Amino acid sequence: MAAPAGHTERQQAEVSRFGLYVLFVTIAIFFGALSVVFLLRGIGDVDWKGVPFPYMVWVSTAVIVASSVQLHRGGRAAGIRLGWLFLACQALAWAQILAARGPGSWFFWTFSGLHALHILGGLGGFRWARFETARTYWHFVTGLWLYVMALFLLLRGR
Repeated sequence: MAAPAGHTERQQAEVSRFGLYVLFVTIAIFFGALSVVFLLRGIGDVDWKGVPFPYMVWVSTAVIVASSVQLHRGGRAAGIRLGWLFLACQALAWAQILAARGPGSWFFWTFSGLHALHILGGLGGFRWARFETARTYWHFVTGLWLYVMALFLLLRGR
């Protein structure tokens, strides 16, 4: 991608990196606030039912980690295909959780749905953003998914 007139490639990279970090902070604050509500609801509610984790949630987790590894190694096409596969696995997991009732399943739908939107944004980023910027964002959303998984596992047995 060529730098705009009057901007060096280095300046453009610095602006992209700064914008990316602002985005990371924004997403982290949003998911952090949602996590606090989730934890308070899960710990304080006597009739809390954890969300059953269908097999497909574990498969999708392995797929997004593999995608991040591929992208880290420079395998852009394979990493992007695995990103789309992650979304397909999530759709199958949502179908399996459809019958689950209670606040735990509502939180799972909320967390995973918002995460899916960020994944779509990341996939779009590979088309329009600098590869290094898009790859860094992808590693962030992979870590975010691992955080969400840990959060749900924490209250799973409750």
